Amino acid sequence: MRGLLLLLVCLSFIFTSSATAKQRDDVPILKPEQEELMRQSLHALREGKTNDAFALALRAVRSDPTNYLGFRFRGQLREATREFDLCVADYTLAIQQAPTKSSLYLMRARALFKGGRIDESVLDWTHFIETEKDALKAPELFDFGIANVIVGKLDVARKQFEWYATLYPDDVENAAWQFLCVAKKEGIVAARAQLLKVGKDDRQPMMALYGVFKGEGTIADVWNAVGAGKPAEAERVQREFWARLYLGLYFEADGRANLAARYLNTAALMASPTLFTNQTVFYMTDVARVYHDKLRTRELKELNAAIDADPENQKARNLALWLALNILVCIGWLLFRVSKKIQPQKKPSVTEPIVTATASLVKTEEQKVEPVKV
Repeated sequence: MRGLLLLLVCLSFIFTSSATAKQRDDVPILKPEQEELMRQSLHALREGKTNDAFALALRAVRSDPTNYLGFRFRGQLREATREFDLCVADYTLAIQQAPTKSSLYLMRARALFKGGRIDESVLDWTHFIETEKDALKAPELFDFGIANVIVGKLDVARKQFEWYATLYPDDVENAAWQFLCVAKKEGIVAARAQLLKVGKDDRQPMMALYGVFKGEGTIADVWNAVGAGKPAEAERVQREFWARLYLGLYFEADGRANLAARYLNTAALMASPTLFTNQTVFYMTDVARVYHDKLRTRELKELNAAIDADPENQKARNLALWLALNILVCIGWLLFRVSKKIQPQKKPSVTEPIVTATASLVKTEEQKVEPVKV
């Protein structure tokens, strides 16, 4: 099941949180029954019994509906099974029970993002940032920057990545996203001039990708780095994922949207919870998918706009409309004529001959009467 391994890692802290709740006031204590139901739900999920897992999760929620941990648990199950709208609904119920828990807004922001509801996700991330001032939350703020890129808030995103670089100066991913922000507003030459400096990112093929963004390397260098050292299959697939994701971003920055969409789509299709056991890596496969969908939607809008703006197309549409109206008028006239022909003739009433005869007789008698001479 996609995401199952990540789910088990994510959910493990629920029970440890319960164990330390006596020392903490912000985490409610799980009732023994609720905790046991959650354990059984996880066990059912491990065995591939998804329906049983959700049935047990429902019982866990009902055992204590005032405890937000139950809703959060079921939301994480939904997120692992890619039911993002239902996942968001459960996180919302959790927030209603614990509105001061900023981590719930972060979880809902990510679920909204994965479900393609980017604008809503930005609102939740914004709330999270406003309530969590700790700089240790920087990894989550990187996701916030990506969401802002996709909705077109490039200045906000750029500031986020430039701030993030002060904490993680060796991250090529951060430099790539900052490059995209600048390129989309000022062009690729300006983006290269303002590219963030990166120390050394040990992940292959990150430094080769950095060379492409910097204008000092080639795409061939990237693919050579992917296969360098004959890596094991899991490592090779992960390297290829990074290559396709960030070459996709590079093509988008360079104005080659069609090529960018192809690379991003391929990267998204590589998602594998058995190979990408790192939660951050797996999340980036969703980034590739969401960004690909955004590019395709934008491409469709631009195509429709171009069609609407073309004078020849406008003439063709006007002619087609004129023909359609005339055809409708002709059809209406033919239907009217046919209906008149098949309409049954009105039968004379029983008294009609009498009335007619009387009128004729009166008229004849009137003609016989001579005018009176004065």
